[in-house]
Amino acid sequence: MFAQLSAATERLSNAQLSAAVALKDRALRIHISYLVQHRRVEDDRRTPVPGMTVAPAAVTPAEDIWTPLDWVLTVTCPDRTCRRILVVLAREADAAWGGQLSLREIAERAGCSVRTASTHRAHLIDAGLLRATVTAVHRPSGHVDRSADRYLILSGQVAPGASWEEDAARDVLARIRWWQGGASEERQRAVWRILRRMRNGWPAHELVARTDIEPARTVVSRLRLLDKLLPGSDEPYVIPAREAATGIAAGPVFCAAGCGAQFPHVAQVRPGTVCRDCRTETATAHYAQAAGAYGTDF
Repeated sequence: MFAQLSAATERLSNAQLSAAVALKDRALRIHISYLVQHRRVEDDRRTPVPGMTVAPAAVTPAEDIWTPLDWVLTVTCPDRTCRRILVVLAREADAAWGGQLSLREIAERAGCSVRTASTHRAHLIDAGLLRATVTAVHRPSGHVDRSADRYLILSGQVAPGASWEEDAARDVLARIRWWQGGASEERQRAVWRILRRMRNGWPAHELVARTDIEPARTVVSRLRLLDKLLPGSDEPYVIPAREAATGIAAGPVFCAAGCGAQFPHVAQVRPGTVCRDCRTETATAHYAQAAGAYGTDF
């Protein structure tokens, strides 16, 4: 922004400056105020102070980024409140750089109101730095409550489209547990829906994770439920921050014991987790070993 102001031969309007530096109007005003406060720009908010410069932001090498917080500190956020909220989410993130926090919890940790947290979380989503998913809780009474939203920190980088054949989409459909049988025409329409998302850059494991649910009631229209679970038909896939920063692509998480079991919800499972069956077998072996050592049954 300072470079744009220094190079300008005439006074730039807010709209012109916003377009030049790719910032929204409110974020632009905040950054200009910061430059005025630190005596880089005169009080007219357009004239650079003679002799003053602005040092370029330090670039953190990818090999030095190990945690979500490391990455967040290198990101340009829309404004200061957005940065505080993103720092809070990074500190609470799991190994997949995601987690689960309610708006009230975010507001308490960021030192702002719930309404402010909601507004600025929406700014982060619009900027491609965050994905938030509503978590529904189905009660035995039939009521549906809302739990804390799940989130995933994103990089803001849109994945390029890819050329996929229908066989790849059929493989995704075959991994959707609640889709059983169905007429050939209905299955073909489902394949086309999945194929369109894959050609927009969405990876197969992400589509499987989004559709991996246990319906609370009998599914009346499978195509309608599929449309509800899949991303929008023209929605681009924004690369997760963990993949962009570390080069480790998100994907299926398998049992660390090597049995081949796959955890369905990638964002909820830490790499290195052992599945329930393997934990049971390990515990049984330990009990048997202890019983043999002490000469007694447990």
